[in-house]
Amino acid sequence: MFVLATLLICLITLIIVYLWTIKSRYSYFEQRGIPCPPFRFFFGHSKTIWSTPRKTDQLQKWTRQFGSIYGLYKGSRPVYIVSDADFLQEVFTKQFSSFHSRHLPFVLREKAEETVAYDFDKNLLVRLSQLMPWLIPLLTYVMTRQILLQRFANKFIRSIEEIPRFWLIERLKYLIDVRTSSSDKEGKNRRVDLLQLMLDVATRNEIMDHTDVAVMSKFLHYDEVSHNMLTFMVAGYETTATTLGYSTYILAKEPLVQKKLQDEIDNYDENKNEYDQVHSMIYLDWFIREVLRMFPAAPQVTTRECNRTTVVCGHTIDEGSVIQADVLSVHYNPDLWGPEDPNIFLPERHSTPRHPAAYLPFGIGPRNCIGKRFALMETKLCLARLLRQYSIYPSDQMEEKFELEDTSFILHPKSVYVKIVKRS
Repeated sequence: MFVLATLLICLITLIIVYLWTIKSRYSYFEQRGIPCPPFRFFFGHSKTIWSTPRKTDQLQKWTRQFGSIYGLYKGSRPVYIVSDADFLQEVFTKQFSSFHSRHLPFVLREKAEETVAYDFDKNLLVRLSQLMPWLIPLLTYVMTRQILLQRFANKFIRSIEEIPRFWLIERLKYLIDVRTSSSDKEGKNRRVDLLQLMLDVATRNEIMDHTDVAVMSKFLHYDEVSHNMLTFMVAGYETTATTLGYSTYILAKEPLVQKKLQDEIDNYDENKNEYDQVHSMIYLDWFIREVLRMFPAAPQVTTRECNRTTVVCGHTIDEGSVIQADVLSVHYNPDLWGPEDPNIFLPERHSTPRHPAAYLPFGIGPRNCIGKRFALMETKLCLARLLRQYSIYPSDQMEEKFELEDTSFILHPKSVYVKIVKRS
């Protein structure tokens, strides 16, 4: 009986200590004078965020209510939601040494960069641009034809959408096994690409010496390879496809903007090097920048984790805290993007220099998006080829405002209906 009573007292004590610890964590922002929306014990704000149709809308709503710097709890972990440009510039650029880590699931860029020294330099971009003569006709073919099986496919597509996206990870693991076995057979003739470079330093075994930084940085586990490849697929395919979808919508809605783009594109010789020419098209650059300002493809991934306690704009940020930029609130801030209404599509606004942290579709600072240059090149070449041959008009099914879908990474339109007509 005495032993049972002792165990019961110990259990109650542990529960009290645990609850006290959790409660003290939830007083983090209150102790620092940072406003914080109402939250639920244990869940923090996670349940509220994930239960809303669009998480970005919820952040904007809280920003309007609590200001440009406020706090959220993901579980019991403090997260600063920031739309103050000066604060963001300090975190992402000026005090980068204190915020050099990202807070992203499945993104293992730090280890990947240690093992794979790979960057999209100009020569690589030029070589990739040479693929466009084959890719653009395919794009225009698909865009200029209706999907005849759409009425049969809707029910099937809805059932497919219920399958979690991360089944791709298992598929990627299978493809890695296939590539590994084929590379062993090919020997010197094996292909050298990003996947192969990562496989060259991958291991299926656990890395035993976790204290040796040199050893840890030289190896990737096969699971880490598959997660990185998923990230590259999302970053390389979905973001560009989403941006092109937004672009066609704007072109259909803004005929004067489309005419200016076509006039600029027509002034260049299509038989000369397209890579150099599209980078000289100023209005095309402004157009894409404005599309990405109003419709950033991945507004929720601009985050940094504090690696050491520091002071930013008078606020003490403790090690382990997370800073997340409210990108849409920044992009629609009239103080940063005025005097014109930020809700109006106006490419010319990008002719005026802005605050360094006012434009965040690719993040800012030393660890901005690694594929930024490639994504912009890809989008410019696609639009230049498309508008040289076709004009885009609203279709009968086109809505005044399209419905947005908010996934874990990408904010994309549910559907965009336009009509594409061959130019005479």
